[in-house]
Amino acid sequence: MQDGLYRIGEVSRITGISRDTLHFYDKIGLLTPEYVGPENRYRYYSRKNLWELDIITICRSLDLPLERIREILSLRDNGKIAGILMAYRQEALRRRDYYGRVAAARIRRGTGMAVSSQVSTSCRMISSHPAW
Repeated sequence: MQDGLYRIGEVSRITGISRDTLHFYDKIGLLTPEYVGPENRYRYYSRKNLWELDIITICRSLDLPLERIREILSLRDNGKIAGILMAYRQEALRRRDYYGRVAAARIRRGTGMAVSSQVSTSCRMISSHPAW
């Protein structure tokens, strides 16, 4: 870190986000580095950028589209952002629970069908066996 700024490699190591992803976020204007060296074009990120990146990471984990993430970042109000993210989190948990129930029901139905199908096949094999 130099003068409170982090180079892209440091940010990548700290956050676990690849350099390519950081370059992409810069390219689309989602996360613009605090400073870009005029001679070497190195990207330098501030603590504010790390805060923005944290929000981006949370939003991506909630499957929010990049345009919606851009809108959320533009709020610049921690309280509003936290409220929006909590609402999205609740919706994600609701969907997870719903799809979990749907999957469990299908597995139960599928398992029951598979077992009855196997029993039926076994009975046909036994009944067609020459010893019977």
